[in-house]
Amino acid sequence: MVNTFLVLSFCLFAALIIFVLRDSTTPVPPQVVKLLDEEAAKHGLEVKFDALELDLRGVISARDLEIFTTGNSDPIIEADLLQANLSIVNALLGDFEPSQVTLHNGRFYAPPVISPNGQREELINKLYVDLSRKGQNWKINTFIMEVLEARAQVSGSFFTPLPGVEESQPSDPPPDITGIYIDTCEEMFQLKALFERFEDCILTVEISNERNGPLLTSAKAFIDGYYDQETQVKYGAANLELKTSLGADGILRPKGPGHLSLSSLQWKDLVKTGFTEAHLRLSNGVKGISDLPTFAEFYSYNIEAWGMPFDGAFASIDMSQIESKGRVKGDVMVKSGRYWMAFKGHFHPKDESGHIKMRARWNPKFILQCSALPTDDIPENIEVGGRPYWQASVKLEPGMKPTNSQFAVTLANVRYEDIQLEAAHVEGSITETALDLYSVDLYAKDYQVSGNYYQDFKKGAYHFQAAGTVWPHLLNDIIDEDWWNELWESIQFKDKPPHAAIQMSGKFGVDGSQNRIYGKASLEDAHYQGYDVSQASARIWLTPQTLDLFDFHLKDPAGEAQINLHWQYLPNNEQEYISFQGQTHVPLVMGASFATEDAVPIAKMFPSKETPRLDLAGLVYCDHSEHPGDIYLKAHALFPSNFEFQDIRFDHGNFVVALTPKEIRIPQSDLGMAGGKATLQSIIERQPNDQLYVKSATINLTDNTLYKLYEALPFLRVARAKQDAMDKINQAKGGDKQRPFEERYAGLVNLKFHTHGQLPDIDQFIGMGNLSLSKANLGQLHLLGGLSSFLYSIGLHLGTLNFNAASTDFTLAQSNLYIPNGRITGSTGEISANGNFDIENENLDFRLTVHPFGNVQTPIVSQMLSVLSPLANTFEVELKGTLTSPNYNISVAPLAIFTGQDKVEDKNADYIKSGNQSAVDAEKASQ
Repeated sequence: MVNTFLVLSFCLFAALIIFVLRDSTTPVPPQVVKLLDEEAAKHGLEVKFDALELDLRGVISARDLEIFTTGNSDPIIEADLLQANLSIVNALLGDFEPSQVTLHNGRFYAPPVISPNGQREELINKLYVDLSRKGQNWKINTFIMEVLEARAQVSGSFFTPLPGVEESQPSDPPPDITGIYIDTCEEMFQLKALFERFEDCILTVEISNERNGPLLTSAKAFIDGYYDQETQVKYGAANLELKTSLGADGILRPKGPGHLSLSSLQWKDLVKTGFTEAHLRLSNGVKGISDLPTFAEFYSYNIEAWGMPFDGAFASIDMSQIESKGRVKGDVMVKSGRYWMAFKGHFHPKDESGHIKMRARWNPKFILQCSALPTDDIPENIEVGGRPYWQASVKLEPGMKPTNSQFAVTLANVRYEDIQLEAAHVEGSITETALDLYSVDLYAKDYQVSGNYYQDFKKGAYHFQAAGTVWPHLLNDIIDEDWWNELWESIQFKDKPPHAAIQMSGKFGVDGSQNRIYGKASLEDAHYQGYDVSQASARIWLTPQTLDLFDFHLKDPAGEAQINLHWQYLPNNEQEYISFQGQTHVPLVMGASFATEDAVPIAKMFPSKETPRLDLAGLVYCDHSEHPGDIYLKAHALFPSNFEFQDIRFDHGNFVVALTPKEIRIPQSDLGMAGGKATLQSIIERQPNDQLYVKSATINLTDNTLYKLYEALPFLRVARAKQDAMDKINQAKGGDKQRPFEERYAGLVNLKFHTHGQLPDIDQFIGMGNLSLSKANLGQLHLLGGLSSFLYSIGLHLGTLNFNAASTDFTLAQSNLYIPNGRITGSTGEISANGNFDIENENLDFRLTVHPFGNVQTPIVSQMLSVLSPLANTFEVELKGTLTSPNYNISVAPLAIFTGQDKVEDKNADYIKSGNQSAVDAEKASQ
């Protein structure tokens, strides 16, 4: 603007001198006119006008004035009227400065050659000037114009020469008016792009200076609006104030900061403000005020940025590197109520890139509510107390695209759903490709969790890790899996939450088909599957189609268990099967419950008082598999003390059981029963409706105590109960008191028995075996009581025969026990027997042969006794009745020792024959 003013002044003064002295009707010496024409030509100027008038006051008027530069056919300046008060005498003496100059409706043009549109373009119009001079002091009475579509007004006074404009010496070359003109036009074209963004711009400039002092200006601008298409910045009404000083080097520099106030400010649709005030520090460099501001401070109120309302904001902006590096640096602070945010960094306005650091005390719920997120995506029931502290560092690529953001946030008193946190601290980063929460710490009254989270935006993959003490149901939203809910629903906690460490990875948008989870957990004082657990720990491994719960270790007051569980899933996420393997030293039903509910019915078949040890492995097919409900199980059980199976009581046991959908196998066993040993090998067919059929069973008893067998075997327990009842009735009738049961039923039993049949009906079993009894008091058995009474009447008591052993083979069929060759022996006597015993009805049908001395081992002595004494005769006994009420029919058979014993019909013969063949066939089919 200063250069423009100087050019205009110089051109007007030169034109004034030329037309006054050349075209005036007042005679002018020819030499003066020639001199002035030559002087104008030296400056490259040519002046034309339509009319020239000179009044008696010395006022020269030129109408329709045109000023040309050399070689230019179009005038650069046009004016309707130019008037000047000029002393002709002084002009003739070399003083060409007028005392007053007036210009009406002046216009300033740029030539087509430098115009952006290639046409002659008007830059200044409606120029009205009224200047008066006293000596070297010029007063601006009027100076108004429209420049670049802005209205401007200049007032004040100044001394000449102006600073930076030295007086010309005779030897100095004339100034290059054309060059100055071109430079001025180019500068104005640069300003034109800025001024075109203004709406109704008014400029007022007041100038002043002391003699030989700098020229001081005080400028004010009033703008109704402003919009920059490139940066998309929009102002409301604006007021700008700036003071400058024209130095000795001719550069116009700021004098103090500029001041800007705006009624509103908007950047895109992202930031809007109400009243804004700014203090600008302009450059003192070689470009002066034509350079951009180097520093600015802003104060704004009633702000809305990125959807969030703020009470106010303060910013300090360093623009000293805007030309060298194309960036601005600054600090910005915004405030809303008790909350604030502070930003610091640099920003490239041209491509909207930069690096910004942030600190804040801000409520995340407020941020979510003010964000562009859909309402449905914003949690309604999140509450955060206090003023959370945030830190962030954001790197912006062109287009304000965040490519690397580091952040940290500290929260207090957070509540979301059922989660109540006393404090939380999160650190992480966001890049163009990933979100990395590398440090997450959550604190609550009774638990603490630390973890991290990583998400790959391009691949849709994520990885999550967490460790600490936490209530499992609080992770339901994170681990949205049915198995997770089912697992923890079966556990009830008392005082402490479990300690867990978990890793998750997978992909979003694939319904968990690529999810993987690894974790471990431990807990104390819990209730699991209906049992108290003092300690428990486990590891978890989840793949898209498998879930493993391994090293599942539980402790309770009764013992401990180590279990591994495996779930296999179908492609539709339904369970295909569950496999398990474990070792337990807890009550059997508890251990089975820990493994799988399908094993509980089997465990209940083995009640025990002392905790057994159990090794088991198995597989259960689920409802949606090809074999729903099928179970495979192999177990090795060690019972250190008493246990039961099918009402059979054992002293201890060590056995293996294998279960399939079709059968149960007991391949080996080492059992204790009735004070002795027992072994069992069996194949049991599983039938519909939970029925069981024993295809084959081999039972061996070794040195079992007889009276203890009456406690161990269910049918013998029934027999004893009846016998005890009969004894009490006899005593009530005055009968002899019986000796203790343990004494009467002393002896050791050895048994080998092979059988098959339908459980639990004993009458459906068929089998054969052999039995032996030793160290017994058989003469005191109730069964031989009637026989004992008869022998006593002839002077022979069974007790004197000392029967202490027995042996026999036997068969079993249709609840009938057939004994083909029973033998009861003592030190001298012997009883042989054969017959049938109906177990269900306790009916007896036996033939007994009593040899009082039949067990003497010397043949000669035996024959002598049979001749010398009638007591050596053989007695035949027919035994009928029931086990508790036997009937005896006794006869003497002297020749029986030679003729042998009569045989009772074998009722089992046909069953045994057909049954053995069926058992053989079944055994072959199962192999």
